Amino acid sequence: MIRINLLPSEGSRRRRGGQNTLSIVMLLVIIEVLGLFSWYQDVEEQVGQQASAIRKAEESVKRLEKAKSRLEERESEKVELSQQNLILETLKTAKTGPAKILKYISYVLTRKEDNLYNREELTAQEAAGWASGWDPRNVWITKMTEEFGDVTILGLARSHEDVAEFYRRMETSIHFVGIDPVMQEVVTGQDFEEIELVAFEAVTIVNYDSTGKLRMKREEVPDAMTPFIIASAEPKKDKEEEKKKKKGGHH
Repeated sequence: MIRINLLPSEGSRRRRGGQNTLSIVMLLVIIEVLGLFSWYQDVEEQVGQQASAIRKAEESVKRLEKAKSRLEERESEKVELSQQNLILETLKTAKTGPAKILKYISYVLTRKEDNLYNREELTAQEAAGWASGWDPRNVWITKMTEEFGDVTILGLARSHEDVAEFYRRMETSIHFVGIDPVMQEVVTGQDFEEIELVAFEAVTIVNYDSTGKLRMKREEVPDAMTPFIIASAEPKKDKEEEKKKKKGGHH
């Protein structure tokens, strides 16, 4: 028996072709939507991670700012405490310093008897350059004034040698720095005209520090005292320059 397969009609072919095209388009749309959804999720996750990182960075900045604020407060307290200590030390020195100076001058002008009790002290004086046989009663201090750390001493002596010995003893003290003889001349005594005395005047820098250290500005240091400089203060750095250096270091 003969069998015949009937071919689809032209209209049926067109309908099937349209359905296939529509299916392909729908599939592409679905794929694109899924791709966009996946991309959106990735972007949203990245945004969330960045937001979390920003929050952590902001929290770190806040902690650092608090730590910096506490450190600045402590440094400010240290500076304030140091200034208070300096003021107290200055007041203490101003109160006790002049008494120490007068006590030392009294010691210089006091004669020690040469005996076993004073032997060790007399030996120390000789080692410092003091003349052991000198009589301190040969010098009289008539006036002593202080102004801005400079002490002016006026007095009378039996001879020029007595004045020289007095200056020598003053210079061995940590309280007097650089004896500058202003005037020294022979005068006649007021009570006894036949007695000639030596009137003298000297200026010295007074130092009340018990350790012997004297702080002065470089321009205020006399030329004669330059060899005694043991340390120079470092110049203060400009804050703006320090900031620029720090910024340059970060780059």
